[in-house]
Amino acid sequence: MSNNIFGHIILAILLIKSAYISAQDNRTCTSNPPLGFYNEQENVYANKREELFIPIVFHVVYHNNEENISDDIIYSQLQTINDDYNSNNLDITNVPAVFQKDVGNVGIEFCLASEDPFGNPSTGIIRVNTPIDSIGGQISFENGLKKLKFTQLGGSDAWDTEKYLNVWISNRSDGIIGTATFPNDPDTTPGEDGIELDYRVVGNKPQFQSRFNIGRTLTHEIGHYLNLDHPWGKTVSCFNEGDMVEDTPVQGEAYFGCSTSMQSSCGSRDMVHNFMGFMDDACLWYFTKGQANKMVNSIFKYRYGLLSSGICSDLQPIPDDPLEIATIRQVNFGLQINLGFMPQVGYRLDLYDISGRHIWTNDQNGLSIHLANLSSQNTGVYILTMNFENQRYFRKFFYSSD
Repeated sequence: MSNNIFGHIILAILLIKSAYISAQDNRTCTSNPPLGFYNEQENVYANKREELFIPIVFHVVYHNNEENISDDIIYSQLQTINDDYNSNNLDITNVPAVFQKDVGNVGIEFCLASEDPFGNPSTGIIRVNTPIDSIGGQISFENGLKKLKFTQLGGSDAWDTEKYLNVWISNRSDGIIGTATFPNDPDTTPGEDGIELDYRVVGNKPQFQSRFNIGRTLTHEIGHYLNLDHPWGKTVSCFNEGDMVEDTPVQGEAYFGCSTSMQSSCGSRDMVHNFMGFMDDACLWYFTKGQANKMVNSIFKYRYGLLSSGICSDLQPIPDDPLEIATIRQVNFGLQINLGFMPQVGYRLDLYDISGRHIWTNDQNGLSIHLANLSSQNTGVYILTMNFENQRYFRKFFYSSD
């Protein structure tokens, strides 16, 4: 057999393999938010902020050589998400004029993890040759654990999920091209927090005629990982809570393919090209300001370990409004205020009742959790203030003495 004929055969095989994804009916995503997600509306718009850095580790779990995708493909995937999360993608200029004012810059930079959890140098890419075919499929479980995510089951153990974004790449062959865990989900098994991708949708590969060849599946799934839902919310209907983001219109349809025509439902124009929709890669272009704000807030609330790990950057960022992000819970005798993302000293907290009477000041104890004793106070509205670096922040809340 001549080399030329052999080469044509190999090319034909590759085209047939890649057609599996391109021939799928539509984008598929099985990421579902936890209970409680629909209790909080995100209505504070985000502006350009200090850049945030998140370390990422790719677990390439392959059964054959085709599934063992190259470093270059992973590098191109990293470039795609960094462009998309910083509004540097070239196709952002395609956003319809009616939505251009809503486009938000998330301001997150992803880096390949330069060291492993033990401090050893790393490329941020792990390769595991598994004996299990289609290990990423939905039926590949053992004792309730996803085989893909555990070395002893034929997969690859997660790196510390509080410090690294773990992305598992494998052959799914179940029609699902991506899925992600939401933050603060009690149903997520320890060691399984992260994102799963089918190997065929990873990377920017315009030479392949596929509907998912730019790498936007990971852009979409990171959105879920950082607490975004699909634009239509829990169900595709005009009569639900939507995605709990103020500047994304209520949407009663899920759109597929790659149409540039205007679409409307629920009495308003739909954001069919939003990254959290189901369009093909080439027709997803942007996040909104509200979505950007929700993702950044979720990092400080639920995934601050990603920022404070020191793997991508030594910076210890704080949110634009620390009190907006702070976790405040009523306890038996008052309030518990959690400011784990703040430096342990250098700020002052004060508590006032609605008349302006001063009630409490934090004791600057060097801890991130503060306890305010309100046992002698009445039920009512109170105001918490923070003074930090010549800035003053406020948060109003209701306290019940019952």
